[in-house]
Amino acid sequence: MQTPAVVSGAVPRPALWILLVLALPLLVIGVTSPIEWSRETRGNWFLGGAAACFVLGLVIASIFASRSPRRRGVIDEKARERENQISAVWISSLIAELALISAGSVTQLAVIITGVAIAWTLLWMPRRMRHIGVQTTAVIGRDQSTVFSFVADERNAPRYVPEIESVEKVTEGPIGMGTQFRSHVRLGDGETLEGLDEIVDYEPPNRFSSRTVTTLRPNSEVLTFESVPNGTRLVHRFDSEISYSNAVMNQGLMKPLMVLDLRQRRSAVWARLKQELESECGA
Repeated sequence: MQTPAVVSGAVPRPALWILLVLALPLLVIGVTSPIEWSRETRGNWFLGGAAACFVLGLVIASIFASRSPRRRGVIDEKARERENQISAVWISSLIAELALISAGSVTQLAVIITGVAIAWTLLWMPRRMRHIGVQTTAVIGRDQSTVFSFVADERNAPRYVPEIESVEKVTEGPIGMGTQFRSHVRLGDGETLEGLDEIVDYEPPNRFSSRTVTTLRPNSEVLTFESVPNGTRLVHRFDSEISYSNAVMNQGLMKPLMVLDLRQRRSAVWARLKQELESECGA
């Protein structure tokens, strides 16, 4: 049995660059603190440090700049993630500049600004902090084998998932472990997202697992099926994570709302699936 793993100990690369930028004000403060300067000289020195921090942020952000070509209307996930990384590094450079400018008059304020920013950066480094896990359940009034076969064949997904425009099976042979499906998902901004899903665990009619192999972030689903007196109980588990740069920018605090939205969307999907299968039974 194979279940996709979500947790890894790798340190996000953008975090190292962000910490490098944010460490600059503390380094400058530490080096200059023993020196007795006039207020004007000290202010000018820290303004120069702020300018250097601006240049450093610009150089580091350029490292993440994407030159990947884009297809009109189709999301390039790698290019979008690099844009998020650029934004995160650039904002950290602005915070470092603010700290250096503040250090010219109030050193303690500069240390507080930098310390809070570094703490925020470190907070989202562990992947468990960015992990998203959602479990939903539905009872469908059809026998277990029918429900399992229908859901395991992702080509049926457009019938009960409105965001999915089309799905094609790209591997040959019967559906089982290793089967891959290519899907086109319509997003709210008019763009589409292409994904390639692969079944990594297949135990009919009780359970199957799949993962999206084309995404940059871990993305896995586990579905279990159990016969109950009034049909089949379906339990769905979805695991993913927020990218580090997105978590640092704003999505980290929004994670509870994201989980709630995902749960509501998935529950609506199962309601449509229930209607689809039970209406077939009535017909």
